[in-house]
Amino acid sequence: MLEFKIVKVALESHLNKMTERNEHLFEVDLDKDELWNLYLDSIPVEDNPIFRQRREFDCSCCRHFIKSIGNVVEIKDGVITTVWDFETTEPKWNNVVKKLSDYVKSKAVSDVLI
Repeated sequence: MLEFKIVKVALESHLNKMTERNEHLFEVDLDKDELWNLYLDSIPVEDNPIFRQRREFDCSCCRHFIKSIGNVVEIKDGVITTVWDFETTEPKWNNVVKKLSDYVKSKAVSDVLI
């Protein structure tokens, strides 16, 4: 079973570092529903069973976060880093965040966030 707390702690730490070391963060132009579906589809089926009507990791809190912050990047010395560029101690989650990072990096920067 995947432990979401591992991802949450690593993601919070990474996002805090991004905001601390940058005056500005940026957004990329992407389809937020597509990003959300990529997140859900990247979690192995055996680790994301359907609970009643939805998959286990299909919650409104995660969906809101991904649609609000999932497209945020930093640009430092010409290198783009996404909110998904971090590692966890859970290899299956590393695969999920890598797919999200690759997707975000494939899109064009479109706006300043902060």
